[in-house]
Amino acid sequence: MKERKSVKLISCSSSNGIGSSGSSSGEYDTVWDWVIPYVQDPRDRDAVSLVCKRWYEIDALTRKHVTIVLCYTAKPERLSRRFPHLHSLKLKGKPRAAMFNLIPEDWGGYVTPWVEEIGRSFSRMKTLHCRRMIVKDSDLELLANSPVVSICIPFTGLQLLICLIVSMLFLC
Repeated sequence: MKERKSVKLISCSSSNGIGSSGSSSGEYDTVWDWVIPYVQDPRDRDAVSLVCKRWYEIDALTRKHVTIVLCYTAKPERLSRRFPHLHSLKLKGKPRAAMFNLIPEDWGGYVTPWVEEIGRSFSRMKTLHCRRMIVKDSDLELLANSPVVSICIPFTGLQLLICLIVSMLFLC
């Protein structure tokens, strides 16, 4: 059985301004400025954000794209607290087994809580990509009327791939 590793973030500087390696916080920020333009892979950014608390905070402020592989693994509120300046979000709802009718059609993967949080918190959002999710007319209306779409920053894309779109017009 594999032993689970615990990860602890270290502080880039202690109370006297000296980090664990004797470097000051300013040197860590300089390294960040030189390194991060070349670190774009999400897994690499995740690893870099574990170096110290300061890099974790900087990653949170500079991350532009996030992919949520299964929409139930994270809460929309947590995403908005962790990455307040997102430009693009990719959400995946149901597992791939749903494509082969192995999961009931109404099993979940609802986009509603995500659209509500996007409307509330992500004023810089440009693109929303949803895959294998249930989208209602009210979700699209909420997104269309949200500040994300109505302010000057152009909301350039909404992708709905393999989504079940529930229209209230056909249910009457």
